Amino acid sequence: MTDGSPRSVWEAEALDVFLEFLDRKKHTRALFLNVSEHVVTERLLARGRADDHKEAIAGRFAFFKEHVMPTVEYYKHQGRLVEINGDQSAEKVHEDIVNAMGL
Repeated sequence: MTDGSPRSVWEAEALDVFLEFLDRKKHTRALFLNVSEHVVTERLLARGRADDHKEAIAGRFAFFKEHVMPTVEYYKHQGRLVEINGDQSAEKVHEDIVNAMGL
């Protein structure tokens, strides 16, 4: 796992075993910030980092679609996915997260 979230289905399944042990699985949801490729590309290019160029970004999207989206689908199938429109402003995304998570 990286960034505090499972990126593969086997990591999600392993986390679920641990959460069941803690009796927390039914209370745990996955948060998915759904951002379009166009918006992500614009945002990454605007950062100005040397590794943020169109070819590298396209490679990251390919990795995400192949390796991470099955995990998103895993949580969606279980009814534990909270999907937020990440194309919005940071303020609106924050507001939607707070509301969706009941904070």
